[in-house]
Amino acid sequence: MNSFDVCQQITRKSRSNFVIAFRFLPQDKRNALIVLYAYMRFTDDLVDDESVSLSKRQKRLSFWQKAVSNFLRNENVDQTNDSVLLFGLQILPAVFKIVQKYNISAHCLTDVIEGVSSDLKSHFQMNSLDESYRYCDCVATSVGKAILAIFQTTEPLNSPEMIIATQSCGRAFQWTNFLRDIREDVLNDRFYFPLEDFQSIGLTPEEFKRFILEKSPPKKKCFKLSIIKTKGAQNRKRVTQNEKENIISPNSIPIIQNNKDQAVLIQHLMKIQFQRTESLYNQTELLINSVHQDSRFVLLFMRTIYYELFRLIKKSPQSVFQQRLRLSFLKKISVFGKSFLLNRKYKQKRQIKT
Repeated sequence: MNSFDVCQQITRKSRSNFVIAFRFLPQDKRNALIVLYAYMRFTDDLVDDESVSLSKRQKRLSFWQKAVSNFLRNENVDQTNDSVLLFGLQILPAVFKIVQKYNISAHCLTDVIEGVSSDLKSHFQMNSLDESYRYCDCVATSVGKAILAIFQTTEPLNSPEMIIATQSCGRAFQWTNFLRDIREDVLNDRFYFPLEDFQSIGLTPEEFKRFILEKSPPKKKCFKLSIIKTKGAQNRKRVTQNEKENIISPNSIPIIQNNKDQAVLIQHLMKIQFQRTESLYNQTELLINSVHQDSRFVLLFMRTIYYELFRLIKKSPQSVFQQRLRLSFLKKISVFGKSFLLNRKYKQKRQIKT
């Protein structure tokens, strides 16, 4: 099995929505994105595999960071007997090829490792917005830069306008992940919202955690209503009539009995996150206009599917305190169609201008 075959194996196993969209790219770009995705997936899995002890995950990530850096510099890579790492090392020749072909900065690959290493800390608190954005830039913006290098753009990626648009896109996507994963992250003492946000409204992260602890996950037994997908083997949970009525707007987060003031503060905290995320999405238009037309559909699909997830969370903020929200299958089909229509509109605009 050659290096690209290993990348294909990882990508197929992930069953990501984005992988389906890759099919609409020219073959060279599609193959490059498969390699890039496999690299990011493998790196992320080194951190997320909770069946492995924390110390072993830290050792693996440390080895991987050094191996990637050395390989990209054409230097020798240390030997290992770890079967997981040996499998991962097979990815690197394919990664090196796309880095050379598309002039991808090595920092796009190494910054991701730096970012995910933070997730291995037992307690994690971002102190400032700049610190939160730095994390986003490592784990998301760096990926975006590599993707745009593969897609190719009419505007130079290092122009001030493109740098801002690329950062905004990566940060918007990652902030959507923060919102989606609130319950899991906070219960594991990972606070990605900056401490200054909490301090600005007079709330502590510990109070926020206690609030979420009181929001128990929905029961599995229910009536036949709408379906919300959640993480797990079954990947499906139905919503009872009472729960459906409790899905609310950010302006009406329910007040907990005996602690009304705290619930109001949490409402304000969520408003801050929604406004910030919306503002970031609004700054991504330049990317859509600049990306090569043979890649625009895939970029539109990525942006639209993340934005629709954000809209779902914004519409149902209470739900993320109980479970991880996902878009339904029908919604994903809708996003696909919406992206197709948007891509056609952009093509028409380009034709009118020329």
